[in-house]
Amino acid sequence: MDVAREGKQADRVVLANGSDPKDWKQDAYFIEIAKLEKDTLRLSVSYTGGCAEHAFRLVAWDYFSKSEALQAKLLLAHDANGDACKAIIKQALRFDISPLAAEYHRVYGPEPGTVWLRLRDFDIEYYV
Repeated sequence: MDVAREGKQADRVVLANGSDPKDWKQDAYFIEIAKLEKDTLRLSVSYTGGCAEHAFRLVAWDYFSKSEALQAKLLLAHDANGDACKAIIKQALRFDISPLAAEYHRVYGPEPGTVWLRLRDFDIEYYV
C-alpha cells in the first residue's frame, strides 16, 4: 500500500558543525528526489510505516569543509518512533536552509559564494 503525505511548513536546518552523525536517529528511509529552490531544500522520501508519526530533521553536521570546493555535509535524521507497520509511505519534506547561508556570510563576509550540499547520493550547488 502506498500512502502519500503532504509536507508541512518548512523546518529549519539544524546547524551542528562538528557533531557525530551517530548522535542522530537514523531509521531507514529512501530519498527519491532532492532539489533546491532558493533557500528551501525539497525532498521526496519514502519509508515503511503507517502506524506512528515519523519525525525528520535536516542536520548540517560538517560544513564549510574544503576539498576541491566549499561544502556542507547534511544528514536527514529520521525517527520512526518504533513504527513496525509495513505500508510504504511517501512524504514531501521542505527545509529552510537559510541559516546555513547566514552562517556562511558570518564566516566569509557579505560577498556571494557557492557551497556544495552533500546529502547521501545528492550533491546540490547552493548559491549563498
